[in-house]
Amino acid sequence: MLLKFAKSAVLALLAVSTGASIYAQTVLANIALPNLPEQVAVSPLLHRVYVAVPNFGAEPFDYLTVVDTKTNAIVKNIEIPPIAFAVAVDDLNGKVYVGGSYTDTNG
Repeated sequence: MLLKFAKSAVLALLAVSTGASIYAQTVLANIALPNLPEQVAVSPLLHRVYVAVPNFGAEPFDYLTVVDTKTNAIVKNIEIPPIAFAVAVDDLNGKVYVGGSYTDTNG
């Protein structure tokens, strides 16, 4: 009896997971960034995506790219100190935090 129940549960799980893959996400737009993105944070309340884009020493600054999720367009590229690799959003206070590390000329 237990084996029959387990088989039914597995079949139900497969049916649900197969149905979920039908509604998988698709690419809506390709957005050109100033360099290779490092990390992404999403603000569903503000309809924004924030992308840390480090320049790996090629420029004296990195970027925080802000994308509008309604239009799939870049709103702004904000210059930030190097080296950006972590982004967090505080939706309650409307703030974005970028973490990283900085290596000076002495290493």
